[in-house]
Amino acid sequence: MTASPTINLLIAEDEEHLGLVLQKELSRLGNHVVLVHDGQAALEAAGETDFDVALIDIMMPKMTGIDLCHFLHESYPDTVIIVESAMTEIHYAIEALRHGAFDYITKPYTLAEVQAAVERALHHRLLLTSSKQYDRRLEELVSARTDEVHEASSTLSAALKSLALTKQSTLSALAVALETRDVDSPGHSERVVAYCKRLGIMLELGSVDMAALEQAALIHDIGKIAVPDSILMKKGPLNEQELVHMRRHVDFSLRIMRGMDLVDGTREIVAQHHERLDGGGYPKALSADKILIGARILAVADAFDAMTSERRYDSTRTFESAIDELRRCSGTQFDPRVVDALTRVPVDRWREIGHAATKMRAAAQDRDRIKAASLHAAETH
Repeated sequence: MTASPTINLLIAEDEEHLGLVLQKELSRLGNHVVLVHDGQAALEAAGETDFDVALIDIMMPKMTGIDLCHFLHESYPDTVIIVESAMTEIHYAIEALRHGAFDYITKPYTLAEVQAAVERALHHRLLLTSSKQYDRRLEELVSARTDEVHEASSTLSAALKSLALTKQSTLSALAVALETRDVDSPGHSERVVAYCKRLGIMLELGSVDMAALEQAALIHDIGKIAVPDSILMKKGPLNEQELVHMRRHVDFSLRIMRGMDLVDGTREIVAQHHERLDGGGYPKALSADKILIGARILAVADAFDAMTSERRYDSTRTFESAIDELRRCSGTQFDPRVVDALTRVPVDRWREIGHAATKMRAAAQDRDRIKAASLHAAETH
């Protein structure tokens, strides 16, 4: 984590020694760090200082970390919240995410893990700030053009398109938030979206089903945000207990999507994309036509990109080898219709589609960095 610019950081930690260590180490980086030991004191501090990031312990006197998350998120939405908890308190951490927390770290942790979490939170805050400024500008434009909207249907269409793009940007931001933790394959979500769109067209999906498939593909693994780093970033295969916990990311995804304005069918596709045609998948062991066609397409696209991308726990396959593996698992794990559609597209075309999606992701990151730099420059003048 860099020493500049200075950030305002709130630490709410009831373990006095741990809190003092965190305050000392994070202050060395040039940050303004305020340490409190209970939830009520944290609320009072938040009323006096505009905090960029808050690091909150789940278990504290006077007010739980979950309640504190709720009050901070409602009263100070620009403060990005990180919760800390023991592995045995994972359900509390998930509850905190539902009440406004952005990220969490598990005890015991290292200073490097804390610094990395703060970096992720600051990046997220930049995205939120940029989005809010864009929204304000959009509202100003809409207000200035109200009379023209009544006179020209084309203006109304443009406004509706802008709202749709804003909604899509929100989903993209969720995918980016996941990639800041799961760094195995940058651009994975964008490539899976691109593969799904091509397969959906070949299988003649309707417009609503296509929209649901695209949204689901973009955020299909968002629940991995709630998976501890020790599991998500492990080199090598997971043991049985870790595998059980990893598979819970589907449930975490559904919890995160509660209340989100999504196309009908999006949640169901995310919920079912790890099911298998033969009933051997999870979380509900669905089989055959009980699995939505969108989920069957997503399962193939997700596996295809996983096999052809760099991963810590597995070697990268060639596109030809990945297609052979999909054929081998056709009829058991994957829908033969989807696999057949994929194999009808030349391998070089799949390479082009994946490469184009990766380039678009990189271009979007460059735009975000330029926008963030511009905003920072404007704020310092």
